[in-house]
Amino acid sequence: MVRFHLGNYPLRTSDYDIGVNIPHPIAYKLAYSNRLLEILDSKIDAQLNEKSDAAIGEEYKDLSSFRAILQGKEVPTIIPLICGDVLQNIRSTLDYLVWELVIANKQKPDERNAFPVCIAQSTFKDSQKGRLRGVHPDAITIIESLQPYHLGQGKERESAIFVLDKLANIHKHRTILMAQERHAPVEMIRVVDPAGNVLGFDPLLAMDEKAVAEYIKAALEMKVNAQMVIFVQFGEGPAKGMEVISVVAGRYDSVALDIVPRFNRFFA
Repeated sequence: MVRFHLGNYPLRTSDYDIGVNIPHPIAYKLAYSNRLLEILDSKIDAQLNEKSDAAIGEEYKDLSSFRAILQGKEVPTIIPLICGDVLQNIRSTLDYLVWELVIANKQKPDERNAFPVCIAQSTFKDSQKGRLRGVHPDAITIIESLQPYHLGQGKERESAIFVLDKLANIHKHRTILMAQERHAPVEMIRVVDPAGNVLGFDPLLAMDEKAVAEYIKAALEMKVNAQMVIFVQFGEGPAKGMEVISVVAGRYDSVALDIVPRFNRFFA
């Protein structure tokens, strides 16, 4: 049984090149977010290792337990609390970015300045009057290019900042719902390169719970020893059904490796 954690995340790297000119508050915020992500990972890893492989294997022999495994169950409250803190810190990094962009443009930021996340172009235009006041026009153009509405109506959940914004907003008011012990066959989520080398595992490849259930059921009926992976998934929001670590680490990577470096020239 493979327990999903940061070490399984195929795109994960410990070396982040966010640009030599990025202001310290942004760099420190990202470093702190990364530390929280590691703490979250350790908590999830400990939770998933509470049951032995043998104990989990026994559950597959009972039909009611088998169904319960596929449906998952709630995790200890500390896990969604830490997860929310990670997401909130990553999200506020974007607000730090806007604050520093105003300063870099030799303007004075105030409490209205923030990074907008909009699903309509009209909403973004309205946000420029307050949230982006004092930001250089070229930087505003980059921010606008990152908005979810460019993906088309109904495709917002494909936007990294949209998912981040929604989950962070949930955490502002309450803990994020999660379920544990979502299982999937390793064969379904294995990430390989063209040469056939295993790079890691991506639980997003096992989003179709019906397909996963049919795969496991067939393996049981044929008495095939199918290796499984166990992970924690989100229970609500635009990331519902997705594995927690890959989603959170993905949002971090998007901000640290893609979004923040785009603004490096404004701080030169």
